[in-house]
Amino acid sequence: MVTFYISINGSNWINVTGYVLKAKISRNVELTKNRLTMEFNPVIKSYYDFGNRLYLKVEDNSNVIFTAITSKYLADLKKVDTFRVEGLDASMDFFAGQQAFYETNKTATEIVISLAEKFSGKENPINAAKTSEGGYIYETTQNISSFYGTNKRFYDYLLDVSQAEYTGVNKEFIFYIDSENNLHWEPLSDTSTFLSKEDTISARPFFSPAAKFNHIVINCGTDLNGDRILAIYTDMSGYKRLGGRLVTRYFDETQIAEDVKKNNPGYTNEQVIEATKEAGRNKAKAYIKKFGMMKKGLQVLLPYTTSYSVGSKIKTDIDLSSKYLWKVVTVEHEFGTRSNLTRLVLEEVV
Repeated sequence: MVTFYISINGSNWINVTGYVLKAKISRNVELTKNRLTMEFNPVIKSYYDFGNRLYLKVEDNSNVIFTAITSKYLADLKKVDTFRVEGLDASMDFFAGQQAFYETNKTATEIVISLAEKFSGKENPINAAKTSEGGYIYETTQNISSFYGTNKRFYDYLLDVSQAEYTGVNKEFIFYIDSENNLHWEPLSDTSTFLSKEDTISARPFFSPAAKFNHIVINCGTDLNGDRILAIYTDMSGYKRLGGRLVTRYFDETQIAEDVKKNNPGYTNEQVIEATKEAGRNKAKAYIKKFGMMKKGLQVLLPYTTSYSVGSKIKTDIDLSSKYLWKVVTVEHEFGTRSNLTRLVLEEVV
């Protein structure tokens, strides 16, 4: 049984299931503000003073499946039958601001934990612990001489440190917040589960709608003479897919040149430029693979289930989709007075 709770202090939970008309949970891989929206019968305002802050919790047979802190109240004056409250989980802290960060001689694992400590909110803390300690942070062994940035978000730092050059693992890393505010940072699993089309209500294939690009210019920093080094990379397959158009994105990654100079003190200026451009092109290829490539997607509607989680792999016999391997990028639960549903958004694994 799914039950809904509110609290004004993060404890002393009050069961408000009978007042909830509709609720929606959206949990996404890669820390894109996991959200809970609850629509109440307005009579609840006569019983409880919401105040400026409200903690929200959803349980399934006493198992917590989502917790959040209020981000928005909305009373629709045209619709007197609903009162809506929206909340975000601990991922909200990663988008609250940008900070400088600097670490030396640390593994990617140690850097992830250090970043989480730096960005974690005091009132909605994120838990970051190694796998060997009962947490969900994958343990790497490769030492990183220096890792730093200025005015970057946690997400951007985590994206950088998840590259193979830092992890020493030639796999895509996924990261997200779970229902207990634990940070997951781990390679995409080799195992997969099977989703039968007989268990689905509907399935809709699509191509990922995000703006795609095929041409990257990276500002890699400066050479020994103080002149700027630019790395330019064009994904030719993407160039053909977009009908011969160049769609360009620009990134500042000035630490690339600094790392080359620090790690190779005997290099001539020409060697610094060559090594920096190569490292910049490799960074550009990673950006293309992560964000620039148009990928196949699949949206699947199911009866309510907690059998699928973000970041997991799925195989299926759904028509037109059975020959691909899929990654779960979004899990949405919708709870209403008539039915409870789960919607999965899948992306092909390339």
